Amino acid sequence: MKVLFISRGYPPFRGGTENYTWEIYEKLKVVNENKLITIKHPERTPRNDILEVKVGRNKYAAFLKFWAACIYKSLKLDTNVIHAVTYPAGLCGIIPKFLKGAKMVTTLHDIGVIEKEISEVSKFAKLWKGFLQQLVCNFSDAIIVPSEKVKDDIIKYHGTKPDKIFVTDYGINREEFNERLEYGKIRKKLGIEKSRMLLFIGMFGPKKGLEYAIDAIAVLKGKFPGIKLVIGGPALDENYLEKLKFKIRSLNLESSIIFGGYIEQSELPYWFRDCDIYVDPTLYGMGYCFPCVEAAAVGKPIIATRLLQDIGVVKDNFNGKIVDYRNASQISSAVEELLLDPEMMKKFSGNSLELSKKFDWKITVEQTNNVYGKLAS
Repeated sequence: MKVLFISRGYPPFRGGTENYTWEIYEKLKVVNENKLITIKHPERTPRNDILEVKVGRNKYAAFLKFWAACIYKSLKLDTNVIHAVTYPAGLCGIIPKFLKGAKMVTTLHDIGVIEKEISEVSKFAKLWKGFLQQLVCNFSDAIIVPSEKVKDDIIKYHGTKPDKIFVTDYGINREEFNERLEYGKIRKKLGIEKSRMLLFIGMFGPKKGLEYAIDAIAVLKGKFPGIKLVIGGPALDENYLEKLKFKIRSLNLESSIIFGGYIEQSELPYWFRDCDIYVDPTLYGMGYCFPCVEAAAVGKPIIATRLLQDIGVVKDNFNGKIVDYRNASQISSAVEELLLDPEMMKKFSGNSLELSKKFDWKITVEQTNNVYGKLAS
């Protein structure tokens, strides 16, 4: 089968979308004839199967250039299936779908900001993004999602037929993420060998709710002297970063919060290995959480909002503690309960390892290829 992937992100770019595209694309090359249209990266080794598009810094102009390039480049290809990763890529796949007479599969990690419960986003942004997302859902022949929650959201907000949506758990690279990793490398690098360490990993903006984790540290600092919250990953929103730094200064927490910045993929597993507890206070806009699964695969207890339980990567009182949204008090109480109970920490650690076993890229790839087969037949 000849499959054209469209994804704006692909390694050396890093993130959840990039990791997903890499794993699916590379593993399916064994059974299919794959091509990929993606944004050019200066450090990527040129490949015949990867068609790169050079775009500028302005995000709107960049999208239009990528959209036009997808149409132009697809005309030269013989394609049975177009697999678009995320709805912006889906928008780029609609015209090529009709020009080539191909079926279109779109992977939607989540429905983003359009949920009614989200108050941080303007009504216009919700309506506009909701319209574009629904357009992609309508033109897609199949939609792949990482959890039942995302499937339910698409049915609820876009009226998409259930038999068009396929749930496929995403995977984990167990050679990189496991409990056998060497301990202490990152602690030594950060100079916090003897500190209690809470960790958050990911590209972050307002939807991540990190201000509530910072408020929790202000409480925990008095009970656990030397406790650290380590935030790894780049900021997606500089204004949000400045807001966090202002809060940190106002609470005198400069010595308690560490911004780790961009983390190389080869080093990432050791950050999870060295933390005591992984913390994720995300508020909205998530259908899967690579960092939570990676933390679980290394055997870490997790404290997270109920969104992370809804998408199936954390279970309350099994491998972690579920807290309410925007609730620093519950975060600090959950951390305190775990740190004061080594037996609970040990139990949750073992359960995290058990839960992580269901996330396997081989299964994801097989399920994805089955979706292609159903469309072809």
